[in-house]
Amino acid sequence: RFSGKRSSKADITLLQFQLWSSLVEPLILRLKDTRKGGVTETAAAERESGVSGVVELSLLRSIRQCLALLNKYDLYLPSYPGHLNFAYLNALSSVLLTRAQNMYGSSSASCEVLLSLRSLLETNHQLLHEKLHWLLCIAAGCLPQVSSNARIGRSNGKLGASVASVSPHLFGRTLICAVVATYGKLRQLDYLFAALLPQAKRESKPSSSPPSTTIDTVVVLERVIKDKRAADTIIHCVQSCPQGQIRPIWLSFDGWITKHSKARQRDGLARGGDSTLRYVVGAFSLFLRSLRIDQHSANEIKQLCEHSMATSISSLISIDDSTSSCGNQQAVIKLRSQSRFTVHGIALCGWVVDIHTRCSFWLGVSIDDIANSSLLNGGGGSAQSGVILSCLLDAAKRYTEGGGSAIDATLIGALQHLACHRIEQLHSMIYQKDQVENVASQLSVSSVTGGSEDMITEAKLLVDFAVCAADNCVVDQEDGPGGADWSVLARTLALWAPYSNKEHVNSFSRWMFSSASLLENDIANDPVQLKQRLVALSLINDASFYENLEVSGSLLRNGIILVVELVKAAVSGGVDVSSRKTRIRSNSFDSKGVLSLLCVPSDSSWQPLTSDCLVEIYENSKKHHCSART
Repeated sequence: RFSGKRSSKADITLLQFQLWSSLVEPLILRLKDTRKGGVTETAAAERESGVSGVVELSLLRSIRQCLALLNKYDLYLPSYPGHLNFAYLNALSSVLLTRAQNMYGSSSASCEVLLSLRSLLETNHQLLHEKLHWLLCIAAGCLPQVSSNARIGRSNGKLGASVASVSPHLFGRTLICAVVATYGKLRQLDYLFAALLPQAKRESKPSSSPPSTTIDTVVVLERVIKDKRAADTIIHCVQSCPQGQIRPIWLSFDGWITKHSKARQRDGLARGGDSTLRYVVGAFSLFLRSLRIDQHSANEIKQLCEHSMATSISSLISIDDSTSSCGNQQAVIKLRSQSRFTVHGIALCGWVVDIHTRCSFWLGVSIDDIANSSLLNGGGGSAQSGVILSCLLDAAKRYTEGGGSAIDATLIGALQHLACHRIEQLHSMIYQKDQVENVASQLSVSSVTGGSEDMITEAKLLVDFAVCAADNCVVDQEDGPGGADWSVLARTLALWAPYSNKEHVNSFSRWMFSSASLLENDIANDPVQLKQRLVALSLINDASFYENLEVSGSLLRNGIILVVELVKAAVSGGVDVSSRKTRIRSNSFDSKGVLSLLCVPSDSSWQPLTSDCLVEIYENSKKHHCSART
């Protein structure tokens, strides 16, 4: 360990690195020999005795400890003449990546390789720069298929942590977060997102690597954007990235979607192509919702939104002159014929509309400018895009009138998502129109902008559709864009509540209470219910939630009804979580009328305590200025 710190003289440091490399080289050679199956007598004997796995684990652990010492004493000289140190570590990284090529299991060897790769990343990211796509696939392959957000604990995935009792997915997640954070600090997020794209320009793999991989890289990389901690790291880096990086990243996603969607529609959807498109659209959506818009970046991002509407979204939804010129019914039929692509286009359109609306706010455009340049009204340089709004309104009208069977079930979730963003846009326009009308009335002049009755009617229709979709549709278990969800409405509660009715509020309140009442241990293996439970609890614990008068006014009655149903389910026994949830969400609440909470049949003088009685007591306490919450 020499003096315990790096020497001030380069020649001494070089001597230290040479000594370090002489200690590591036998380990590397033996690891390569073990990976090839063993050609020496020693390796053959180990394979026959069944100890080759133990030897390999010892080699990987020793290499990991040597790399930790390399970082601790700063023995690496990247500027050494001839780049010999870099070439040596680069060869070591190739050996480790090759070893991990087919290592997508839960083993201690996987943890050792991941820790060694993180040491190399901390030493010099250029060692893994040309192999970034390969590195991300290996780290993502260790993530569970179902997103797990378990904490690492005291070890936190650090180099000195014991790997005996820690799963590889924890170290894989930590390595991915370290890669994202590193490229975020280096202002190279465009290169990172290019590595995340499938069929991108691949790095040259070392000659010792096998010719093909044993897993689907798209399926593996999709775990990155679904993992909460990895996604949060990406969001943080995108929010803090320079404005100059937004355009190249945006255009890379937009170009990939446009090129491959047109090719697949022309040549037919290949097997697995739908999952690839779902992954890319999901990664693009993650990037879009991570953007931080201000007055400096609003104009450029607004132009990018209009560009995407005319390119990638139009190619996904197959918008052409014939589609835009036909009637609403024919347009919906045409969209249904391309539903496997349309569902991704509508989902992406929702986020683009949201970004475009935020940009319009920062640019301070007028009401008429927002209405005329809206991406859903045929503005923004894409005249054909107006058919999207027509199809959305037509689908919403059909669905709320009982014609849900006429709409492709895979489109319901995407249409609900788009409807919420349209409601946000309408809410902003209605507010501005009301402000103008108030000023005009104070000045005793007539308003030239007209009333907002049409926009309010449209908002009520979309709210009705979004609530009905969430109440009737089953949540997509793969968290794709095809499943309707109450969580979407929970995030936009303050926007749609002013245009809702009593039935909408009651349905939402019952969902919120029923999701919050689920026991975490009972739904530990169901990520969808876990997500909804967290959303419901976050609303209940948010003080501003109770300021929404449209919803808070019905909380007591719906809460009491839910308690009654839970008590009945517990007393009856033998009711599992799924059937209990179905009973809670059923429409039998309204038909039962008075629900008995307590009843003592043996004493006829006692009257049953009902939910209506409690509501009446609650209303009386409010009239007498008592504490309603108490």
